Amino acid sequence: PIMTQALSTVGVDYRSTVASLVIVSRMIGMALGLAAMAAWGVEHFQVLTSGLELPVPVEGESPAALGARQIQYAEDLSEAGLALFHRFFQIASIVSLVAILPALAMRADKREQEKLG
Repeated sequence: PIMTQALSTVGVDYRSTVASLVIVSRMIGMALGLAAMAAWGVEHFQVLTSGLELPVPVEGESPAALGARQIQYAEDLSEAGLALFHRFFQIASIVSLVAILPALAMRADKREQEKLG
């Protein structure tokens, strides 16, 4: 809808310029969004895993006890990763739902223009 709206508001001579500006804006938005999500994700993963200690062998510890600690560490690490990706998808779904609103408004404006014109 953004591309259609942009192309319908300019003359034929400027359509290629407007199309390229829309594409560049979209690419910049995606790059900034990805950078923001990555920075937040790294920080959030660090918070989620801050209480985990790497299971290194301790003097006098049996191999079975070490193995159990390693398994628990791997499970805790997996849980932190899953929690992070769940949060990523929650944020992405909220952003997507919010982005639908301007698109719907553009479609409504276009329908009104078609009725008038």
